Amino acid sequence: KSAPKDAEPMSIDSKA
Repeated sequence: KSAPKDAEPMSIDSKA
């Protein structure tokens, strides 16, 4: 997603 990490839970970013 292009949305800022702050906008969504870190889980999606940390999922990688």
